[in-house]
Amino acid sequence: PVTGKYIIAGQIWLEDVGSSYDNMLLVLETSNRSYYIAIDPHELGRASSDSLGFPVCALADMDANDTFIVKVSVEGGGKNIDLVDLTTIGIALIC
Repeated sequence: PVTGKYIIAGQIWLEDVGSSYDNMLLVLETSNRSYYIAIDPHELGRASSDSLGFPVCALADMDANDTFIVKVSVEGGGKNIDLVDLTTIGIALIC
């Protein structure tokens, strides 16, 4: 990318999110900063008993050659979840 402000927006879809999971932490990580989203999977509506989808959005200050990574961590349960192909993320330079 070139230096500027970027909008990062999308929908994260996870599967194998069992009822024993207590908390989840989603991190949108750029080279300059991390953006944290804490999730209680019991408080969100679900497409099925073990899947979970939720929107994400961040305004990120990025420089040329910066990177962007999505990380998910969970508490409770077996700690094995899948980020599925319904996940979409778009990144666009806005200024």
